[in-house]
Amino acid sequence: QESTTTTPPTTTAAAATAPAPTTAWTVPPSYRRCSRNSPYRVANFGAVAPTPEITVEFWARVDAVDINDAVTLDPSPHDSSNRITVHVSFDHYNSSSTAKGRVIWDFGNWGTTGRLELSETEVAVGVWVHYAFVASQAANKMQTFRNGVLVASKSSMGPFTRGDYDLLLGRFNGELAEVRFWNTSRTASQIAATMNSYLTNSEVNLVLHLPFQESTTTTPPTTTAAAATAPAPTTAWTVPPSYRRCSRNSPYRVANFGAVAPTPEITVEFWARVDAVDINDAVTLDPSPHDSSNRITVHVSFDHYNSSSTAKGRVIWDFGNWGTTGRLELSETEVAVGVWVHYAFVASQAANKMQTFRNGVLVASKSS
Repeated sequence: QESTTTTPPTTTAAAATAPAPTTAWTVPPSYRRCSRNSPYRVANFGAVAPTPEITVEFWARVDAVDINDAVTLDPSPHDSSNRITVHVSFDHYNSSSTAKGRVIWDFGNWGTTGRLELSETEVAVGVWVHYAFVASQAANKMQTFRNGVLVASKSSMGPFTRGDYDLLLGRFNGELAEVRFWNTSRTASQIAATMNSYLTNSEVNLVLHLPFQESTTTTPPTTTAAAATAPAPTTAWTVPPSYRRCSRNSPYRVANFGAVAPTPEITVEFWARVDAVDINDAVTLDPSPHDSSNRITVHVSFDHYNSSSTAKGRVIWDFGNWGTTGRLELSETEVAVGVWVHYAFVASQAANKMQTFRNGVLVASKSS
């Protein structure tokens, strides 16, 4: 849900949830590996961002004291009059594993009343830390919590003004987990009660929840914990209401999913819109590059040689040993470039079959 096809995300549709675990945890069980040059983007979130009451929570583990921007919602670079920004273990000049750094919380006009700054009292490099940041116009306050403890506060604030601005998360080298935006100023007890557990997404005042399940801190994701869901819309749609902008060189990664991948019965579904007929790998679960004996792979509008907007391309569904019985290939009958297409791919050992569906219609099948 990084970008939207129609309108900015609503307060419910922006949320991604995971099932609640049976026990609390001391470090987040899953996370996103971050790079300063490749932040996670939530398009147009500035149009629905909480204001004038807000709480921002997340877990972070940074590689070094540096220019670490955990949260950036900034109409223009370094806008002093209106932004939502969080810096952790921050220093413009000292990229050091021993420096303590600063924690900076900006909400609204940080050039006047909208900044709360804290010099860290211990090194927060290479360790998981839970942060919570509160701003309240009603209480005229700003607060910073570290691992559930209030570590900084002040009696002033400046509200944020909404607009069509993108939210950028994880502009630092390290890991980020369990990002939560609330449209209320949460109390210390409320923060402490949920910081070590998943949310159900039925929580009042929750605006955005991103659990980030790309990598795990302990064991591979279970078949339930691996899921990220959004509430069902009130009406059906002909194109997906939100999406991720993809690049061949920057795929979205779910760590260790091969350990729990469905087999021997499986259905894989997704919507895709490709820019050109090319080497388009929509799904790749491959023990080694081009492993012919064991993989789960989907190619759409695929061609090794012809990157053309007019070529039709192929749809290829590989499950198991694609060098023998595990491949189902389809030559597309129409150009699928620049348009949204829904694909579904089925394999069944019980029925001894493989099938490909395009926009809900069976377009290819075989009995093996």
